[in-house]
Amino acid sequence: MHAVAEVRANVGGASPHQITIHSQTPTPGLAHASSLQTNRMDLDQRLVDAAIDQMDRRTRTEAAAVYLNDGSILTSVCLDNLNAAATLCAETGAICQAYTLGASVTASVFVCKWESSSGFSILAPCGICQERLMLWGPDVQVGVADLEAASGWSARTLRELNPFYWGKHFADGDTWPSSAVHAS
Repeated sequence: MHAVAEVRANVGGASPHQITIHSQTPTPGLAHASSLQTNRMDLDQRLVDAAIDQMDRRTRTEAAAVYLNDGSILTSVCLDNLNAAATLCAETGAICQAYTLGASVTASVFVCKWESSSGFSILAPCGICQERLMLWGPDVQVGVADLEAASGWSARTLRELNPFYWGKHFADGDTWPSSAVHAS
C-alpha cells in the first residue's frame, strides 16, 4: 500500500488514502509557510470532531486533524505497513500536505480509540511529530490529555510542551528557529 494525497473541498465522499480539506475559504497556493502567519485558528472542538470524523469514516483506531492559518482543516490517518519501520504517524499526511500547499499549521490534534472502549482519547503528538510541527513555530497548539478538563483534553503550545527545545540553539539570536532555519 502507498500513500496518495488528494485534496477535496468537503467532508463527504472521501475515499481511503486521502487527506481531506474542510474549508470555509480557499486554501492559499504555493506561498512559503512563513509568509502566511495572518490568522490564528486555535484548537477547538471543531478540529477534534474533524479528526474523529476521519477516524470513523475510515474505520480506524486513530486519526489527526490540523488547522491551517486560513481556517481550513486537513485530516489524515496513519500509514500502516507490515514492516513497522515503514509506518507513519496519523499527523504526517496532514502536516506534509500543509507544507506542500505552502500553508501554515496553527493547531494539531491526534485522536485514538481503544478497541475495548466506545470513547476516544486525545494524546499529545509524539516527539517526531512535534519536530515536524516546530516548522511553524512555538505557538502551534496541540491537543493533550487533561483529566482535569471536562472534555478530557486541553490545548498546549509547542513551547509549553518543549520549554528546553534543542532547536533554540539555532535561533539566530531569536527565541525560536525561523522556518528558513528549520528548512535548511
